[in-house]
Amino acid sequence: MLKTVELSAAGRADKYTGLDTNYVPQLGAKWTPVESFAVRASYSRGFRAPALNQTTPGGAQFFLSNLYDPKRCQTDEETPKPGATEQDCNKSAAGTGGANPDLKPEKSRSYSFGFVLAPASNIGVTVDWYRIRKEGEVILGSAFDALKNEDKNPGNVVRDTNPDNFVTDANGNKIPGTGPLLMVREPWLNQGATETSGIDLDASFRNKLGAYGALTTKLSATYVISYKIAQNAGDIEHNTVGHDPGLWDWNLSNNTRIPRFKFNIASSWSFGDHAVNASVNYVGPISLMRGYNADVKYDQPFCHYGKRQSTDAEANRDTTVPLYEDYFPECEVKSWTTVGLGYTYTGFRNVTLNLNIRNLFDKAAPYYPGAGVNSAATPQSGYLQGLHNNQGRYFTLNARYVF
Repeated sequence: MLKTVELSAAGRADKYTGLDTNYVPQLGAKWTPVESFAVRASYSRGFRAPALNQTTPGGAQFFLSNLYDPKRCQTDEETPKPGATEQDCNKSAAGTGGANPDLKPEKSRSYSFGFVLAPASNIGVTVDWYRIRKEGEVILGSAFDALKNEDKNPGNVVRDTNPDNFVTDANGNKIPGTGPLLMVREPWLNQGATETSGIDLDASFRNKLGAYGALTTKLSATYVISYKIAQNAGDIEHNTVGHDPGLWDWNLSNNTRIPRFKFNIASSWSFGDHAVNASVNYVGPISLMRGYNADVKYDQPFCHYGKRQSTDAEANRDTTVPLYEDYFPECEVKSWTTVGLGYTYTGFRNVTLNLNIRNLFDKAAPYYPGAGVNSAATPQSGYLQGLHNNQGRYFTLNARYVF
């Protein structure tokens, strides 16, 4: 049995000025009981010291515009509070970014377990479960995040300290710390933790068609089980997979949207000097529902976009698209399926001609209502840049000559 077991081990030691020596191990094992089947597993730890430009003084200075100040404006982002002006709801201010000498190194742990199946010489299947946890991940803060989390990190926002300029409460009393916005700092920050787990599937099938060439088909799919984020160390972690994290948990500033399921399947048929390939790409939906605010679970999850509601939880609902729920009752960025088609010809000596058509059926990217200045989407685009694009049907024609 030992002859069918493979073990591997590796390690690395890192020492940086001002930081303790860090040891990073990597372990792997593979068991092949029969030639057509194998089981494998791995464990590793990771370490990354902050970059020099993230910790040393000299951060960039810039100009910020179109800022919504939640201390001086109502939750509809348009109406100023008593003592404020409309300018506070669309504010311009100085911005600084860059250095944070207190940054700590990022650390990670990853686990995987899966199998490899090859029942025939032309068929291959791999299935792997994975779990990855990162702690202290270095991220760049934003003005939107700094203003949203001002009570937790007041040092990132600079305001006018003149009491005469503070906003007032219902009784006409001045509220300390609500002066006009002067500057917002966007330093590099250590995020609490990020943890994800899921299943990866890869399969390939190669079939010879005799006089009619050969057909090769490949499938790659990922099913994400969980994606959890802690804004700060010790924060409660909710599963945000399939959701907009900053909406599903209102305490979060992270906008990394992870669909539950996505896949790509591609086939290529080759016949002499000709080859035709086709592909289908699927990206799952993203919910825009609100479910939590840190450790507070809403009695009833609700859509972030739509008409004003009376409950306290929905007081900061986005009403800029009041009819959103009428047209999108599921309150989600819909799934997106696109098809590609290509043709390659190699009949000329030393020449390869290639024609590709992406998004063959000109499928528009799913609508996202939050695309705007303070959004992670492309400003005013109406789609999620990280998951979709606005190219529509796209042709490319290439010719290559080898000397």
